[in-house]
Amino acid sequence: MTHADQHGLASEPSGGAAAAACATGFQACAVLAGTGIDLAALGSTDRTGAAPLVVEVGDRPGGVAFLFRYGAAVFFGVPVAAVEDHLRRIAPQIRQPFPAAERETEYLDIRIE
Repeated sequence: MTHADQHGLASEPSGGAAAAACATGFQACAVLAGTGIDLAALGSTDRTGAAPLVVEVGDRPGGVAFLFRYGAAVFFGVPVAAVEDHLRRIAPQIRQPFPAAERETEYLDIRIE
């Protein structure tokens, strides 16, 4: 069960509640996967400075990930299973990856009212 504070911030993904929230919103997930991500190896040549690489993720339309060179990945509208799958696929480009149990991960249910 997800515990949400007064601002609607969720500390972990919720099952049925997240599905209900997705009808009028979406879920975001931020993961600190390692000490860095090699964005150039992922095909990012059209970026400026510290801009993240934005990629489509998952089977559903609208799922995107923002990948940052300092090791963070932020997913919007991507199911939890697809987040894990994407992190596995880019694992060779993650520098000094953190074990899954030690990664900093935050979930946020964003509702449109």
